[in-house]
Formats: sequence, C-alpha cells, structure tokens
Amino acid sequence: MIEKLNFEIAINGLANNYCPFCKNPLIYDVQLDSIYISCGCGNFNISTFLDKYNGDILLYYLNHGFEGNIQKEHLKKLKHILYRKKEVKQKLFNLRKSNQDL
Repeated sequence: MIEKLNFEIAINGLANNYCPFCKNPLIYDVQLDSIYISCGCGNFNISTFLDKYNGDILLYYLNHGFEGNIQKEHLKKLKHILYRKKEVKQKLFNLRKSNQDL
C-alpha cells in the first residue's frame, strides 16, 4: 500500500528531486503566481501559490487536497527547497522579466 503524502515525505521528495513512491523525477510547472510539482504516478502532487510581487509562498496543497496549509514553518521550508533549484529560479526569473516587458 502506498503511504499517504505528508509534508515531510513531500520535502524529502523535493530535496532529492524524485517521487518517493515511484522514484521517477519530479515535473515542475512554474507560473508567475504558482508552482506545481507532480510525478507521473499520480501519488505526488504539490500546488504552491505565490505572492507575484515578492515571490513568497502564501499557501500550499498536497495531492489536490481540499484544505490548503499556511503554516509559516512549512512555507519557509518549501520556499527554501524550491528556490534552491536552478530550474525553478530560472523559470521564475524569465517569467518576471517577460512580465515586466509587457
């Protein structure tokens, strides 16, 4: 039986950049106001919503849950791990730059 995704499992998966359930690499969909992280197996989904002006994470959901989480310690850990990833930083930079050009 597959273990339920909780915050610690999610953080470990993000830190290692793979799904803890199927061991495949994570897929990042970076938008100006959100970052979605998923895996093909469907058991690892994280939705984060950002302040589009300063980049702070305001809220996150695990596995399409009905209730988001706003615990400051969790938001800080998520931001720290996500913003260390070159792929995420580069996409956010490009989105902000193209948004300024408009």
